[in-house]
Amino acid sequence: MYIIIPYDQLSGSGHPRVNTNTTMDGPAGSGMCENNFFSAFCDGDLRRQELVRAWLSHLLCDSRRLVDTVLLCHHSTDELKVAKLKQSLQELGPITVNTKDEGCQTMLGGRFTEDLVVFCLSVEYVKRSEQFTKDVSTLMEGENELVYFMMEDNFKVLKKDLNSRGITKENVFFFEKADDPSIFKITCRRKKENSKLKSVYVSCCSDASSKMDRLNPMISSISTVKCAIPKKRRSYENMTKEDWDLMTNHLIAADEYLVLITNHYLDDDISLLECQLIKHRGKAMNVIDARSVTRKADPLWLRSLHKLPYDKDDDVMSVLISYILEDQQESDSIIISFHPSDTKQAEECRDIFRRGLSQCKVFLTSEFCDSKKIYQKIQKCQALVFCLSKAFMDDKKCQKEAELAHMLWKKLVPINLHECPVNLEQPDWLTKIIGHYRCATQKELEDIFSQNVLLNEDHLKLENWIQRNITVPLHTDISTQIEKCRGCGDPEHTVTDAFGKVEVFAEGGLERRAALYVRLSTKSDLKTVASLIIDHWKLEKPRLLISVTGEGSQIIKTPKKSRAITNALQNIVKEKGVWFTTDGATSEISEVIGRVVEKEDVNERPIVIGIASWEYLRMNDNLVTRHGFGRWPATYNTREALKARGEYHLNPFCSHFLLPHKCAVVNENGHCHVISTANFRSEFEEYIRQGKYNVQTSCCVEPIPSLLLVVGGDPLQSLSMVKRSLNAKRPVIVLRGTGGFADTLANAFTTGRSEEPRIMEILTHNERRYLSFVNLNNDNCGLGQTILDVLLNSISNDEQKLSLALGFNNCEKAMEHVFFDNRKTQRLEEPFMTQLMLKAMREGKIDFVRLLISECIDIQKFLLNNRDSLYAAKYLPDELRRQLGWNVVPSIDNIRRFVVRNVAMDVFVDYNYQTDIKEKNVDPYFHLMVWAVLMLNLHELSVFFWQYCEEPLPSALIASGIIRQLRKGCQVTNKILADNLLKQEKEFVKLSCDVLQGFFEDNPEDTERLLTRNRPRWRNLSCLEIAFRLKHRPFMAHEACKIPINKIWFGRISPENNSFRMIVSVFFLGLFPCVLKFMEEPSIGSTDENQNQPSCCVKICNKVVDRVVDFYTAPIMRFSHTMASYVLFLSLFSYTLLAGLSEHSHWQSIFLYSWVFTLMLDQIRELLNGIEDNKTFFGKKYARERPSVLQVYFKDKWNYFDVTILCFYVIAVALSFVPSYTAEEFARVFLAISLVAFFMRILKTFSAIEELGPKLWMITAMAKDLMYFVIILMVFVVSYAIAAYSVIYPDSKFDFDLIVNVLRLGYWNLYGELLLEDLEVEEPNCSFDPAVYESGSLPRCAVKHRRLIGLTMMGIYLLFANVMLLNILIAMFSDTYQRIQTQRNQKWNYERYALVKEFQRVPVVPMPLGALVYVYYINRWLYRKIKKCSAVADTKPVLTGKDLSENEMLTDLERECVYMFMKKKQEENTSNKPMTTADVSNIVSEQLGQRFGRLQSLTDTQIMFQLSQTNIK
Repeated sequence: MYIIIPYDQLSGSGHPRVNTNTTMDGPAGSGMCENNFFSAFCDGDLRRQELVRAWLSHLLCDSRRLVDTVLLCHHSTDELKVAKLKQSLQELGPITVNTKDEGCQTMLGGRFTEDLVVFCLSVEYVKRSEQFTKDVSTLMEGENELVYFMMEDNFKVLKKDLNSRGITKENVFFFEKADDPSIFKITCRRKKENSKLKSVYVSCCSDASSKMDRLNPMISSISTVKCAIPKKRRSYENMTKEDWDLMTNHLIAADEYLVLITNHYLDDDISLLECQLIKHRGKAMNVIDARSVTRKADPLWLRSLHKLPYDKDDDVMSVLISYILEDQQESDSIIISFHPSDTKQAEECRDIFRRGLSQCKVFLTSEFCDSKKIYQKIQKCQALVFCLSKAFMDDKKCQKEAELAHMLWKKLVPINLHECPVNLEQPDWLTKIIGHYRCATQKELEDIFSQNVLLNEDHLKLENWIQRNITVPLHTDISTQIEKCRGCGDPEHTVTDAFGKVEVFAEGGLERRAALYVRLSTKSDLKTVASLIIDHWKLEKPRLLISVTGEGSQIIKTPKKSRAITNALQNIVKEKGVWFTTDGATSEISEVIGRVVEKEDVNERPIVIGIASWEYLRMNDNLVTRHGFGRWPATYNTREALKARGEYHLNPFCSHFLLPHKCAVVNENGHCHVISTANFRSEFEEYIRQGKYNVQTSCCVEPIPSLLLVVGGDPLQSLSMVKRSLNAKRPVIVLRGTGGFADTLANAFTTGRSEEPRIMEILTHNERRYLSFVNLNNDNCGLGQTILDVLLNSISNDEQKLSLALGFNNCEKAMEHVFFDNRKTQRLEEPFMTQLMLKAMREGKIDFVRLLISECIDIQKFLLNNRDSLYAAKYLPDELRRQLGWNVVPSIDNIRRFVVRNVAMDVFVDYNYQTDIKEKNVDPYFHLMVWAVLMLNLHELSVFFWQYCEEPLPSALIASGIIRQLRKGCQVTNKILADNLLKQEKEFVKLSCDVLQGFFEDNPEDTERLLTRNRPRWRNLSCLEIAFRLKHRPFMAHEACKIPINKIWFGRISPENNSFRMIVSVFFLGLFPCVLKFMEEPSIGSTDENQNQPSCCVKICNKVVDRVVDFYTAPIMRFSHTMASYVLFLSLFSYTLLAGLSEHSHWQSIFLYSWVFTLMLDQIRELLNGIEDNKTFFGKKYARERPSVLQVYFKDKWNYFDVTILCFYVIAVALSFVPSYTAEEFARVFLAISLVAFFMRILKTFSAIEELGPKLWMITAMAKDLMYFVIILMVFVVSYAIAAYSVIYPDSKFDFDLIVNVLRLGYWNLYGELLLEDLEVEEPNCSFDPAVYESGSLPRCAVKHRRLIGLTMMGIYLLFANVMLLNILIAMFSDTYQRIQTQRNQKWNYERYALVKEFQRVPVVPMPLGALVYVYYINRWLYRKIKKCSAVADTKPVLTGKDLSENEMLTDLERECVYMFMKKKQEENTSNKPMTTADVSNIVSEQLGQRFGRLQSLTDTQIMFQLSQTNIK
């Protein structure tokens, strides 16, 4: 709680000037009481001044907690005065006083720990030191009380700096003498007693003795209340200091206050001072009005309070006193008040309520013995039901019950007992209570319960609050209001009769929008209206307020103008907390704003509040409440409203409506005037702009940025709003070209004169600098830029400036207004900058992200602290949530596991060295790039983060792999997103290829190391391995990638060897090293150690051994030997199958079985290699995301083929051992099939051959095309075969032979086998006898005419099948061939690397001798197990200093290449940008300016000389 007490220290002839700011605002929204109240009170009386000082001391020291510690913030040059002040404070009581200058830091957790903070203001402290700003910012975060002291009387020097922080002259103490008694009279404080009793202080003046005698027993009867009532109020002249102290102690100890207003209360100075101090306490203040004569003009603070009447009988007053002072809870009960003559109808109503609200207890007033008991029940009930009749309205007892319920803020439900409600006229007392709405009948009440109107608790709570706080004029006619209110200060009001939710139907019902609305008075308390909007309508507190006045009649007709306004506002509506206020009527500007608002998400749309006059609204009867209950919803059709009376109808684009009714009031001078809707709107907007609704504990509230847009408009309302805005120093932007008042004012501003005196007042206004004009007739009007400039110039808060600049995506303005000064940048709070960075990233504003990173964001710290915020569930795209799983919690760990699982490798490894340097080496830009990729629509931002990654080449490959998996996971119906992701995927692949091309051109000798070096950040994988894992064929087809692949393929063997040498070496198993050429390694050693060199023979032997080892370990030789061995295997298999499986060849079969068994061992080796790959690509953290061993094994589709072959062979071997002829035949068939499959398996090796590999892929692709074609073809074949056979050979016997013959007829016709010899055969070579042709002796003869029909059908069938369908198949094959031919290079390089990688792991000795190698591997593994040698699965190579420096050098070259590439790309984009008309006009104007300048520089003599030379020519 912050309490700021303005006070001028007295000098010899000075007068105190005291002004108090309270949290109890008046009706006009002002939280200030009368400025000269204390000055008049203390004028000329020093004794009285001391008493005021004592009261202020109690007020300051008694808040929510006692002041035990005080902090004096000052500059070191004022240390002497501060020391005196500190000594003076310490003498007043047992308190601790600390001091703090600009060089000290006495904060705990970034906040002050002292109860009271005193700012000792001086020029050095405020203007020449940054500590004052830091201290004020720190104070606003804490819960300290504060006071400002001026060390010298030089407020004018500091006025600008202090006013910018909301500190005015009235808020400051002027310090003259440090030795004077301080205002902090802390010795008079008193701690509250630990008591459960509520302490109540009664404030009254000396003429209230008799009235207090009446109220005292009522208050004393409440057992939970301890009341402090002055027994005898002395006159002012006889008041002593002890009397003041006694009253002060009672006031401080009180929890609530009861103010008894009598005729002379407002004329008593002591009572008024007492009221001001009570208001400062911030606690409940209850007022009882006991005046016999009402004043014409009460103070503002009294008008805003609810006053209880004193003229009620004792029973009613006792209930009222108990209600306001005693804490009671309402029971679930309903009371029905009725006249005794209406008992039957009342009992029927009770039955209706009991059926509709079974959870509530319903009582009749006749069930209680006396009136006091009824009043007590009304006090505790939830609602009071009136059974209205003529007798009820004439009965005083019923009137008392209704008025008491109204004063106790109970829900009032009037029920009309008359069947014809027109005959029932309400008296004035009833209209004041329930308003003008029509009461419900019993039948309508049953309909209300059937519609569950009373079952929505939220609506009921809102209704109760509105009916208690929102009022409307009792009389709708203005003349009647003026006549009624002349006799008293307050006009007569009643509860509002229109509130709820309205559904506005536009375009004949095609568009429907819902909005909350309420009817109120133009005199309504602004604090109450703000509480309704923010607290009860649950609107977000505003951060920007834009008021729009006028109708803009020329906007829709000119699309250029509407587009200019739309483009300017679409950046604003994306900000949170944006409020638009309009006139609530349908107009062209409202339609433009509606279009802008509708583009945003439903949950993130800005608030559009329409403030429209109730009396001029068409069809306002549709909004009136029904039977005392709000409309949830009311319907409003704009097309029907056009036919009704009135000036305008509701705007369907507004989200909320305030519908004020004009009200007549009497001012303090006794004059009556009418508050218009424009006046109410201006005051409401100013109230919101000043942030007064948010004033709770501090008066230093930053105003909300706001502006007024004048679009057309009329010369009355718009002119009034412009003038009020200038008076309030609120920026005004007039849109010229929208017609009406806007064009009139713009023309007057251009000419500088106008015939209208009111317009001249605006042109000559002292604050006309806040007036701006934008011409919408220009092509580049710059409305958005003007709005941004105006708002930025009107805002002093740097955080708000940055938020606006972000909304407009204008980083130049952010740099100009905030980041130009390092001191401002340092003052920005880290949480705000973090949220700003997150918002800029989510909106994809790259320029702003770049600016924040360069100025104030530590990207490493940002990522570390905001990982969870980045992946907040509400910001994740729906497609990502669907692929992740709706039931999966979208945490950062689950999302990373999702990425690792889809990409099939751990991309979040970071560095794998020591744990103490791991966090330092995390690449934040890579993680942010992955986040941007996962957001699906932030591609440009992901590219921006990519270019700053530590290792951009593998980062681009991984980003493309993630996007590919996201694209594959998209639903089929979401084709737009899939196409978008495909473009992003190709973009990243192209970036990686372009960067590699640039690196290859600049550093060809380092390219191989770049592609093959192990990268610790990616689990020591190389770029080639990552590209192969993620199937980036375009990258692997690059010329730079072929070099390392060739080098791996040949090993130490030189590629210069011709084919003859290679073949000879393969057949002689490398036993003649002189046949092949090998690449020599550069000799490394010292020339001084010649004596230790081996002999020549030893050198030759070592060289021969090395060449033999290099020969056998080279992948190309392993491939050659394996293929030669496999050819031998096929030869043996073929010979065995052809020669037969007899006993003479039994040794061959055994040898063949053994060979196949070694091939099985080779498949087990591949399976084990898959396990090793799993450990390589996945760390321990993501071990659960590893695919199964079988998934890894069958990732190579050839392994399906291998398993099938081996299964067939095992079945054949098993059948061969069965002693049966049938089994032997089946075994031979299975062996034959196995032989074919073994032959087909050799096709896999063709992928390493550039000419044969693409052909293999063509065959595979054509086989897929053929499968789809066969489906179509079989439709023709089957249909023709059945139809033709049934015609030629009718009434055939159905059996298996029939099916074969039918399909034989249609299928073999495709290949030219027409079977004419069967169709055209005649007797005696065939027979018509069924017994003959069914026995198979002779074929069946065909009847001649049937034969002709069958041949005709065959001709048509062959025409379609052979000519059309087969040619379509050929065309499909041609298309497939062309498609694969264009990609042959990519596929060949990719498949070749797969083959190279596979043959790096193949044993050196081919099968079946390779089984010996497996025996060696098994023995080595057993040895390690016995010796308990722990083999680490994911051991990382130890990098030497040279390796680290080389890696660092290559990384720097890689990043430099990316930088140069992006710079070149940006220059190309800039040069290719088309020139606009604005650019052309700028160039022309610049050239003309140069020529005119050149002409002006010439003298007259030079001009004449030039002209004469021209004439001579």
